[in-house]
Amino acid sequence: SDQFLWDLRRTVADMIAENYVAGLRDIAHEHGLSLWSENYGHWGFPGEFLVYGAYSDEIGGEFWSNQNLGTIECRAASSACHIYGKRRVYAEAFTSSLDLGHHPYTFKARGEELFCEGINHFVLHVYALQTKDGAPGKNPWFGTAFHRNTPWFMAARDWVKYLQRCHFMLQQGAPVADVAVYIGDFAPQMTGPANPVPKEYDYDYIGSDALLRNVNVKDGQWVVYDEHDPERVAARYKLLAMPKVKYTRPHVRKQLEVLRRQGGKVINGVPVTAATLRGAGIQPIVSDTSCDIRFKARQLDDGMMFFLSNFEKAGPFEATLRVTGRVPELFNPVSA
Repeated sequence: SDQFLWDLRRTVADMIAENYVAGLRDIAHEHGLSLWSENYGHWGFPGEFLVYGAYSDEIGGEFWSNQNLGTIECRAASSACHIYGKRRVYAEAFTSSLDLGHHPYTFKARGEELFCEGINHFVLHVYALQTKDGAPGKNPWFGTAFHRNTPWFMAARDWVKYLQRCHFMLQQGAPVADVAVYIGDFAPQMTGPANPVPKEYDYDYIGSDALLRNVNVKDGQWVVYDEHDPERVAARYKLLAMPKVKYTRPHVRKQLEVLRRQGGKVINGVPVTAATLRGAGIQPIVSDTSCDIRFKARQLDDGMMFFLSNFEKAGPFEATLRVTGRVPELFNPVSA
């Protein structure tokens, strides 16, 4: 019975992705449209979040401004984008149960948290049509009030420019993550193993579909290619981390073995420890920080870029970055 249900659930998840999502995408294309989806679900979600995102033109997460909802969802979106070679990772941004006391100063840091989860394009949520002037305007019960009748809206121009600068920079180059964390071959699921690598490192979740269709091994690394440019490596990983799973389909096991023989390095067990990574010769991306720093790194053609955000206190801090032979240059996204 367990095996039958496993097969049934896996089949349902794949059909949702290949028939429903891909079918809707194809119909959209016939009408000159593209499909934008949020690749997660709660409370009975019957799919698998990575393959669900694979068949959409654009992928978005979602995060709330006044609580922790959205961190898992945004990591799901960024992982799907990275392993399928997409440059932009969207997010429905700053939604909430409407609180007219919210303003950019109160939720700016929450946005930075999600930049550090891989989001690089916010879709501000929500703009409600205003038929006439007058504060506080007409508002639904959900979202932050992004419209002209919100008292602070016109004064938020500099904050919006700051977001635009962050978007532009975080869309440059390719994501830096040393570990691709396999989520297993089962369905349904909307996230992978929690906290799979130490905080000084970064990771993306990867699923069976990507391993079967979109992953190669090049120079001992696991690589995926840009969806629009098959010659461009969109992301690369030094290790594939394999959690303990009960079932894996035969053709998936076969493909994993092929990639192993081509030189792909596999480590068994999740979470991956710092000792294991250092033992493999992989140094932290950001380390020796003097306060609580979160980060996102991008590999550029001529160097590295680091988005660093201090979540402990304002002021100077120290950190060691995994880059050598370069002269550092500081960009302040408020003004640079």
